[in-house]
Amino acid sequence: LAACSSSATGVTVSDEAEAKVLSGRLPAGTPITAPKSVIGESWASAALAAVVVADLVAHRQLVPPIASLDTPVDDQLGFVVGAPAPVAAGPVLLTANALGGTASAVVVGPYSEMSSRGGGNS
Repeated sequence: LAACSSSATGVTVSDEAEAKVLSGRLPAGTPITAPKSVIGESWASAALAAVVVADLVAHRQLVPPIASLDTPVDDQLGFVVGAPAPVAAGPVLLTANALGGTASAVVVGPYSEMSSRGGGNS
């Protein structure tokens, strides 16, 4: 796992609960970002933006910092603060939590264009 794109709603109780779940389940030092720290809770588009961020992290190997985060809720997790963090190519875990109890996770990974079809563009 190269990184994690956390739901991080900005609601303290929700963020603390998500950190508790991620703690001990992510490999040590896994960089964590939070797209909602930049775009806010924008309903269904927040999840789509998070997928785009996870895809960019997987392919560009750079994890963006969490905006406006000074003190992470858990100092044992690898929250990216201040500057982007470089990572090796690999899958990115994306978590999505919504008020009301909906929770989901997806893994986005790097790919090689047309690698399964023998390469080339047509």
